[in-house]
Amino acid sequence: MIGSCERIIFQFPLYWYSAPAGLKNWIDKVFSRNYVYGDGQYHLADKEFGLVVTTGLAKKDFQVGGIESMTMDQLMAPYRAFAHRAHMKILPLFLVDQFWYKTESQQQQLLIDYQRYLNQDFPDSLANRQAWFEKRLEKFVDGLDEADGKIGQLILDTYQQQIDELDQLNDTLKMIKEGEDDSLE
Repeated sequence: MIGSCERIIFQFPLYWYSAPAGLKNWIDKVFSRNYVYGDGQYHLADKEFGLVVTTGLAKKDFQVGGIESMTMDQLMAPYRAFAHRAHMKILPLFLVDQFWYKTESQQQQLLIDYQRYLNQDFPDSLANRQAWFEKRLEKFVDGLDEADGKIGQLILDTYQQQIDELDQLNDTLKMIKEGEDDSLE
């Protein structure tokens, strides 16, 4: 089953600076040396590897000089080392800190960011965000009844037009910048 996935995400609460013992036990059983790299085949090569970590402490506590005096990236180094050894593509860490202290609006934004993390193409560029959102909007509009579908299609068409306009503006800006570079020579 793991072999058919494109992206593998380990998600866990931070527990004594690592994953809970259950996840470590599962990793030890599932990812044997032979499966990961021992037979020279690298069964996980080119798959994407991500970490989603939840913590009750604030993000600012995980920095040099913070309460923990270590960054979350430093704490998660063993997992990235595993992914590196398996020839996987390593995604940036997704940290969920102090979820219950966030406002409802912040929680909703975090949910959208989490959904993107799970299935948006990387890197996390504007173009990839736009494509991700457009796919979801198209799927949503397709599920609407006829009356709401017309309104949904109008919203989708407007969104697509705005993306086209933004692309044209970016092309114009690029041409202007190239012209400025040519005039400096």
